[in-house]
Amino acid sequence: MLKNITEKNKIFLTILLLFIFTINISFALSVSPNNEYCCYLYLYNKYYLFDLKEKKIIKNVEMPDYYDNVFFISKDKVAFVKGQKIEIMDSLILKPEAQFNFNQTIRDLKVVKENDTESFFLIFTDYSIRYFKYDKNKGIINLITQKDLVKYHDSLIKDNEIFVADNMFISIFRESSFLFFKWLSSKKIKLEDVVYSLDVGKNKYAVLHYVSTSKRKVSFYTLNGMEITTKELEGNYQKLWFDKSEKEVVLFDNSNSIKILSQNGEIRESNIYGGKIDQMQKFNEGFILVVIEDKPNFVVLDSNFNM
Repeated sequence: MLKNITEKNKIFLTILLLFIFTINISFALSVSPNNEYCCYLYLYNKYYLFDLKEKKIIKNVEMPDYYDNVFFISKDKVAFVKGQKIEIMDSLILKPEAQFNFNQTIRDLKVVKENDTESFFLIFTDYSIRYFKYDKNKGIINLITQKDLVKYHDSLIKDNEIFVADNMFISIFRESSFLFFKWLSSKKIKLEDVVYSLDVGKNKYAVLHYVSTSKRKVSFYTLNGMEITTKELEGNYQKLWFDKSEKEVVLFDNSNSIKILSQNGEIRESNIYGGKIDQMQKFNEGFILVVIEDKPNFVVLDSNFNM
């Protein structure tokens, strides 16, 4: 009997260990709308606030609760996400000021614009984009409008337009208004493969396509969706961004280095670090990386990938 229990325990422990090591570690990195700070959530409850100009951590605290993600909702407020709910807090004080339930799991949050009294932001779920207004004085969030998506993967805001990697489409949204009514006007560009990530240049798109779990494809398109060039790559790349020249793209894959792909198909490795790059984001002065060694380390790169 003891032998049987031991064997069962071994099987249980094996399954448990497999489960633990296949879970995706929860983390998020969000840049403030004024491009001065970034906030980062590591291992569900370890919160960091980093000054992008001074290049130093100004807040590092273990939260009393566990969260899925954290995003800036204005220049000095952050939204901690847990499933379908967000808790709004001051990015430094970290005391809950308001809580809201959105009835769908939140995938992403991006600020569109803000002033002294209001912040306008987008919440992306798997199958919708919703546009909200946050009244800073009253602590109230109101839904302005919403649109359906095919399947959300990635997004960016540029020149008052919202570009969404929407399954096999690039969906483009713009705020329209008449009198007191506001809505999101939209158009779609159909591509041949799933759009995993995208960036928008002055006259072209860079698109990371999902091929399989170990393969991706990077394509460059004109703004009306005509393919310029494409390159298939081995690897589990998750996001891409244009560099300053818009002749190359930076690829992020959770390894210990960043990869740079030129439009003519040449790829090179750059900036090898002593740990895994856990997250990476673009901001107006360059890129911010979080490198995990014994603890999270923040690395700021300029637009030419120099520290």
